Amino acid sequence: MNYDKRSINFVLFGYYGFGNLGDELLCSSLVNELLHLGYDAETLRILVGTDDSTAKTLGITSLFRKNIFANIKTFLKTKVFLFGGGGIFQDEKNILSCLYYLFYEFIAKICGCKIYMIGQSIGPLNTKLGSLITCIAFKLASKVTVRDEQSKEYLDFHSIGSHLHSDLVLLLNNFDRSTSIDMSQNSYVLLNVRDGYANFAELVVKKAVNFVANSNLQLKYIAFSLGDKSEFERLIKVGFLPKLPVILVKNLDQFEAEAACARFALGMRLHFCILSAAFRLPISLCPYNPKVRSFAEEYNLPLLEDNTPAVMFRKIEQGDFNRLVAEKILLEQILSNI
Repeated sequence: MNYDKRSINFVLFGYYGFGNLGDELLCSSLVNELLHLGYDAETLRILVGTDDSTAKTLGITSLFRKNIFANIKTFLKTKVFLFGGGGIFQDEKNILSCLYYLFYEFIAKICGCKIYMIGQSIGPLNTKLGSLITCIAFKLASKVTVRDEQSKEYLDFHSIGSHLHSDLVLLLNNFDRSTSIDMSQNSYVLLNVRDGYANFAELVVKKAVNFVANSNLQLKYIAFSLGDKSEFERLIKVGFLPKLPVILVKNLDQFEAEAACARFALGMRLHFCILSAAFRLPISLCPYNPKVRSFAEEYNLPLLEDNTPAVMFRKIEQGDFNRLVAEKILLEQILSNI
């Protein structure tokens, strides 16, 4: 089909539809931006795993990943296949993730779609094959933006052009940063752990428990996925944490309500850290992954690691957000011209 006559402007692809709040916020942030730029909802599609609730909330038609042959029919009518946010090109646990996303990219490319990589982070890449697959995937893309300096350096090293901007959740949501709320009377420390990193999670909660014991504050457990909730339950069962309810946060409004009652935030997941910072909570980041460390270094936020003598907190000030205006203009220019 002639490119200009294709009826679908964008198919969005990421780790959507698996119950992870961070990835669902990446999806909704990007969709809302595309709608703001004038694209009709009927010309957008979202590829999801098993849960299409975000797509339904946004009023966007979803495509289930497993329906490959049905999806090909959609790709043949699509202008841009857009990888939207996240760190999907990594081989930390196995190489299959890289292969899977490259496979879908090949299908979209064969169907005549342009490939956009928007708001990506790269790695960890521990194998030569993982790095090769990632390079191929990004070289197939006509437009590339990344969310951290480390990913930009990786692409520069491999002679792949890209632009750098902040994470899509921070960039595309209108957080009220104009005032600094007095949180000095709040009594909660929001705590987040991530599943899959048991040893590091145990280190984090030990330090969190010691901190609140010496400060007359209380912990509040914040999960961004069912996996996080299970990890909290494990830590409670083995005695690392006191028995308290685990709050499974399902949307931005719910997190904002929890942040309004908190004094500090301490967490592992990147988007827990990003949202805490965006809502002006003093935060300490627990870098289970290079992307968390990159965000901390970018905004000069304290890290909590094995050799950290004491928990330190800092909030992002108004001036730290000034760069977002120019970054958003750049991204809107990229997305407006397809």
